[in-house]
Amino acid sequence: MRRFGKTISVSMFAAAMLYAAPNLECSIYSTCKRISHKLLRNVANFLEMIYAALGVPPYKVLRANMEELVVQGPDSPQDRRIVNSYPSKVRVYYTRVITKSWMFRLHRPQMRLR
Repeated sequence: MRRFGKTISVSMFAAAMLYAAPNLECSIYSTCKRISHKLLRNVANFLEMIYAALGVPPYKVLRANMEELVVQGPDSPQDRRIVNSYPSKVRVYYTRVITKSWMFRLHRPQMRLR
């Protein structure tokens, strides 16, 4: 799934949700710190494009840093819309599964031949 615009499409979706949904809190986990920051910048850019396309005044930005974007929606002062973007480490764990028949073979008492 390389190079199919996953970061862009997630950014567009988060910007649309931020614009449309009151009291939203959305957390996005990316594969690394660089992508996490880029994603949040893209959300802010797409939100600006939404304001321009619809000809509406932008929402007030309450906080914008490397991990979150908080805006105040138009409904009320309590209408806070939050998008968090966090880097995460992707880990793959190997788990060994033993079936019942395998366990039976492992723990079956040995027969003695005379």
